[in-house]
Amino acid sequence: MEIIRELNLTNYVSYNVTEEELKTYGLDDPDLTVTLQYRVQDEESEEVKEETVALHISRDPDEKEKAESEAAKSSDGDKSQEDTETDSEEEITAYLRVGESKIIYKISGLDYEDLMEDSYNDLRHQEVIWADFEDISGVRISLEGAEYELTVEKKKEGNIWYYEDNEIETDDFRNAFNSLSASEFTEEEPTDKEEISLTLQIDSVLFLKV
Repeated sequence: MEIIRELNLTNYVSYNVTEEELKTYGLDDPDLTVTLQYRVQDEESEEVKEETVALHISRDPDEKEKAESEAAKSSDGDKSQEDTETDSEEEITAYLRVGESKIIYKISGLDYEDLMEDSYNDLRHQEVIWADFEDISGVRISLEGAEYELTVEKKKEGNIWYYEDNEIETDDFRNAFNSLSASEFTEEEPTDKEEISLTLQIDSVLFLKV
C-alpha cells in the first residue's frame, strides 16, 4: 500500500489517449490492475460514501517483448556474458492509467518493478480499526469463550475507562488499540474455533466487530 501512496503521478505522456493509442503503452491489456476502495465524505450532506478506483500498469510493449525474448534465450543457454551485463543495466519504461481516464502517466522503472513484485499480502490495508479512539464508548471482548465488557465515562478532562467497577489505565488501552495492525496473512489452517473478538460501540450507534 505504501508503494501506491508514494507514486508520483506528474509525468504525463498523453492527455487524451485513444483506444488505438492504448496499445502503444501496453494498456489495452495491462500487466497489472490494482483496484482500490476508499471512503469520501460529501461536504454538504456529510454522508460517507464508498468509492472505487482502478490503477492499470504496463511496461512498454516493445521493451517487454525484447525482455521476454532475452529471457527465453537465457533459459536455453544461448545468452552471452555481454548480453547479461547489458540486461542488468537496462532501463524500464512503464505507464499507468487511472480508471478510464484519458491521461497516461509515465512511472519509473523502480516503481514498476516494485508494483509487479508485490503480492496481495503486501498491498492489503494494514489498519485493522479505522475508528478514532475518542469516539468509542464501549468494548465487548470475547476471549476463549469468556465475555468481558469495558465501558467509558466521558468527561471534559478526558475519558475514563472501566472494567466492571474498576478504573483501567487509559493510556495503555489507547496505545494497544492504536498499534493494532495486520502484519501479514497467516498460512496456518483454521481451527474452526474463535480465540478472540472485539466489538466496538462507536458513539452509542455503530457496532464494529473485529
